[in-house]
Amino acid sequence: MLTSVTFEAMSGYLDVTLENGDDVSIQASGGQVQVLVNGTQAGPAPNASEVWSINVHGDEGDNAIDLSGVTSADFTGSPVIDVWENGGDDTVTDSELGHNLNDDDSDSDSDSDSDSDSLVDILANYQVDESPQTTFDPGFPYNLIVDPVSVTEAELALLEELSALELYELSDIKDDAYEESQERFNGQGGEDGHQDAFRHAYASVLLALRFGEEFAESFTTAHETGVNNPADREAMDLYNNEVGRRIARENPSATLAELADLVFEAIENGEMIVIDENNELAWSDDVELGETGEADDEPVQTDNQVPDVPTTST
Repeated sequence: MLTSVTFEAMSGYLDVTLENGDDVSIQASGGQVQVLVNGTQAGPAPNASEVWSINVHGDEGDNAIDLSGVTSADFTGSPVIDVWENGGDDTVTDSELGHNLNDDDSDSDSDSDSDSDSLVDILANYQVDESPQTTFDPGFPYNLIVDPVSVTEAELALLEELSALELYELSDIKDDAYEESQERFNGQGGEDGHQDAFRHAYASVLLALRFGEEFAESFTTAHETGVNNPADREAMDLYNNEVGRRIARENPSATLAELADLVFEAIENGEMIVIDENNELAWSDDVELGETGEADDEPVQTDNQVPDVPTTST
C-alpha cells in the first residue's frame, strides 16, 4: 500500500497514513497546506486556516514526522495534532502547537471520532449553507430511465455534469443503500435513527467507490443544503456520511458485503450518530434500536459551502 493523505473539508480533518517507512513534513505555503512525503507534495492542498485536526499514522517502520511547519500564524484554527507510532521508532519534530503521541492506533477506529469530537462541536461544525429547492429533469430520452426529482440547486449543479449512465448508477446507489438498510434494521430508526445512519454511511461508501471520495463528499453535502433542514439532522447526516467515506477509503479491497458489515459494526461500536429519545444528538451505541427520537433543532446560519469536485467520468 502507498501513503495516503486525505482532507475532510466539513470537519477540517487532515489525515496522513504512512506506509513503507515513508517520511512526512507538514507545513503551509501561500496559505495552503503542503504535505511532503519523502520531499514530494502528496494529497490535497486545503487552506491551512481550515484545518482543525491533524492525524499522522506511522507504520511499523521508522518514520520521520516533521510538524515544525505547523505554526499558529498559518494554521489559525489551532488544530489538535495526534501522532500514532504503531510500533516504529519514529522521530517527531514538534509543532509550536504541540502534539499528542500515541503508541498504537490498531483499536482507534471506534474511539477516534467518539473521543476527539464532542457532540456539541459536531452540531456546530457539521453544517452547510442553504440552497433553494428546484427540480432536476434530465429530459428526453434520459427521463426514460431517470425520473424528474426535487433537488437542491447545489445538487442540480452536480447532477448536470453526469452522463445518462452515471445518473442511472446514482439512482441505483440510492436504492441499494435503502434496501440494505431496510434488510438490516427493518424500519428501526428509519428517520433520525440507526437505519437512517446506516443508509447515509453505506450510500457514501457506494458513492466513493463509484465516483470517488471527492464527488461523494460534494454530492452528499449538497443534499443537506435544503432550506429548513433541522440543524441536528444536518449534523447527524454529514457526520455519518463522513464515516462512510472513511470506511471506503480504509478498505479499498473489501467486497460490498464486507463494507456493509463494516458500516453496521461502526454503528454497533458507537462511531456514528443518531437522535436520542430526548431529540438530541447521541452516539449510536448509546441508544437502543427503536428508542431514537426526532430531529427538532432550528436550522443554523453558516458559511460552510459544498466542496468543489472535479468533473466525473465513466
